Amino acid sequence: MRREWAALPGTVVTEIAERVGGIIDVRPALTGNHAEIASSVVGTSGMVFVKAATTGLSVQTLRYELAATGAVDRFPPAVLWHFERDGWLVVGAELLDGPHPDLSPGSPDLDLLQVTLKSDRQ
Repeated sequence: MRREWAALPGTVVTEIAERVGGIIDVRPALTGNHAEIASSVVGTSGMVFVKAATTGLSVQTLRYELAATGAVDRFPPAVLWHFERDGWLVVGAELLDGPHPDLSPGSPDLDLLQVTLKSDRQ
């Protein structure tokens, strides 16, 4: 279940701010449901997509996502940093602007994914 940015402890927000050069703006993600916190964070060093979790299943899901992203690091979004503080797992990733891919059967996004994966093998 998605939570508000204000649910993060001050120590976690401070560490995020240090990593983005100070927080200028926070924009909650409008879609998705795999992390308790999912927001675009604007800092003086640019924009970062931040996911954070503190409860059992949410933390485990975020750990799996972190491991999978690391295993295929040649495809965006790149994980820029991650840390654990005061019971929260926090991941900062490259912000990709655009819609989520539709991976349902027959979707044209599947063709794009296939082309991308094939081009990586060459």
